[in-house]
Amino acid sequence: MAQRVMDPAALMCVLCFGDVKGPVTLPCGHSYCNSCIQMYWDVEREKGYYSCPVCRTRFPQRPSLKKNYMLANIAEAQRNNGIAEHDKDARLRFLQHAKVITMDPNTAGAYLGLSEDCREVKDMPELQKYRSHPDRFLIKQQVRSRENLMGRCYWEVEWDSEVLIAVAYEDTDKDLVFGDTYKSWALKCHSGGYGFVFNKKQIKISVPVESRRIGVYLDHKQRHLAFYSVHNEGVRPIYRVHGEFTQPLYAGVWLYLGATARFPDLRGLRQDARPSDRAEGMEPLAAEMDTDLAVAGNLNVLTSGGKQRGKSRDSTAANEKLQHPQADYKPRTSTMDLT
Repeated sequence: MAQRVMDPAALMCVLCFGDVKGPVTLPCGHSYCNSCIQMYWDVEREKGYYSCPVCRTRFPQRPSLKKNYMLANIAEAQRNNGIAEHDKDARLRFLQHAKVITMDPNTAGAYLGLSEDCREVKDMPELQKYRSHPDRFLIKQQVRSRENLMGRCYWEVEWDSEVLIAVAYEDTDKDLVFGDTYKSWALKCHSGGYGFVFNKKQIKISVPVESRRIGVYLDHKQRHLAFYSVHNEGVRPIYRVHGEFTQPLYAGVWLYLGATARFPDLRGLRQDARPSDRAEGMEPLAAEMDTDLAVAGNLNVLTSGGKQRGKSRDSTAANEKLQHPQADYKPRTSTMDLT
């Protein structure tokens, strides 16, 4: 009889995204690295209760935890056997929920040009001739999708230069960059690294940029949002967050000077996914993607600064820090313009 191998996802700590280390089990039955859950509760203590990051069960007092020796032994055995995360299988499961994303011309900022099918957007050197519309962003390098996003959705974005890949409510502030309000969540993509921005909180992500294609998975009902780096061999996690989604969401992008973003049509790729994944493949993934922003807030905070339009980037500075565009409210003729 063949030996059954445990799904590597079952051995993942959803707070650090790595193999569980020193695992402890909560009264609700979910397990985490001991250091991760303790740090999570240190932040949550201010709320007056302690909870499970996955099922949200609340505990009136901080639970006393003991090491889960069985899980620790299984995790160690799996590591010794060289079991790796099934990145390719994960993307195949995501593709079952692929969503065609097109940008809404009525929301496009004045410096953005859209392709005929509205799936590619580029920052242009000159103002575009758009009609006045109440949905149009005052941020001249920002646009959102026509389609609203509910349930489980997956899409991918090809990018260059520097972009913000975001989800936002329809009524997000038209004069604020994605991530500078509690109504939008944004991943900063830059040759020097990634960052996550929400409600003006800027977090540097210690993940190297290995691909110029980002996968975004949203489970609106379960309040999970995740960003992945897409490779030929599958996907690798960049950042996952547990949000408080109260309205339908829209995909969006903000572009740096001369940048381009493209939303490929993934419908043809869904045929390659395994039939068994269509029925139940996404259920375990929802549990994997629950990370509170407060926990991630222990990472390095991003800084802000200006850039000269029409001049090459300072490659040294780009690799030393990530910059969020919110602070760069300057004339377009000399610096990056976001107004």
